[in-house]
Amino acid sequence: NVNFRNTPLRALVQQGVDRPVYLENDANCAAIGEYWAGAAKGHDPAVVITLGTGIGGGMVAGGKLYTGCAGGGMEVGHMVTRPGGRQCGCGNLGCWETYGSATGLIRTTREAMAEHPESALWRLCGGDTEKVEGRTPFQAAGEGDATALAGVDTYVHHLSEGRVNVVNLAQPEMICLGGGVSAAPEHLLLEPLRKLVRQGAFDKIHAAHIVRAALGNDAGIVGAAMLCWSAGTVIGVLLGNLMPVWAVSGFSVMLFGMFIAIIVPMGKRDRVVLGCIIVSFLLGWLASVLPVLRELSEGTRILILTIVISAAAAVLFPQKEETIEGEAAEEEVRGI
Repeated sequence: NVNFRNTPLRALVQQGVDRPVYLENDANCAAIGEYWAGAAKGHDPAVVITLGTGIGGGMVAGGKLYTGCAGGGMEVGHMVTRPGGRQCGCGNLGCWETYGSATGLIRTTREAMAEHPESALWRLCGGDTEKVEGRTPFQAAGEGDATALAGVDTYVHHLSEGRVNVVNLAQPEMICLGGGVSAAPEHLLLEPLRKLVRQGAFDKIHAAHIVRAALGNDAGIVGAAMLCWSAGTVIGVLLGNLMPVWAVSGFSVMLFGMFIAIIVPMGKRDRVVLGCIIVSFLLGWLASVLPVLRELSEGTRILILTIVISAAAAVLFPQKEETIEGEAAEEEVRGI
């Protein structure tokens, strides 16, 4: 819904804030937030669908965010559920979000109002259709207005069509519904939606749980923070900002420190101090090469991590000669 094409947004933002900047889709961030700290916690796979100007989708499976081969996975709002239907901002006709988003709901409500001038919907918006909001039809439906009740029923059917596709395609254990529309009364939205999705699901025994997102508008913020956060990243980024030279040369210093620790006799305290220095440099270096590491395969990353941890352990916890001698003496005593 934002007509960006080849716009260096990350670089532009980074120039303004002078901090490391990472970009991610808002629905993906919301999925991370709900999966680790919200309504989907403990459920896998989990899908979050956000209803706003369009429909956003994000899925976490096995603790990992699914983004497809090029970052465009789970663009569920652009599933065509009504071929030849309403014009979508993406250029297609009949995309799910043209019917199931808050924008789609408002359009459906206005169309119903044009056919029913007696509806309470006119009173709730002050006679101005431009003031219709996503909550307006639910308010009127709560008052028992027939036009609003029919419109809400139509909207829930539209919403269920795409959701059934998601269930049959990915079979998530849980689907969280986010966005302003999700705050509608449960008996008008979630209860009939669950019934329709269950009817349309191929596997009716293991039907997905459909719930309201727990983190509300903070889901994307929480998810974005959790997506970037790790102890090494946080400390490394701090070191990289405070000591950029350390961040660049950290790996070389780390190797040199390990070499010195191995060949030069040291006491326990000296090794601990040197180990702390090495780890500091290492974290700074990791912060500087993090984008490169992300491009490596999972197996390569595990191999690098294993080597680094093994080397650090060899430096910080060397096998003591006196321990070996003591074990030999004990064996000799047992032999006697």
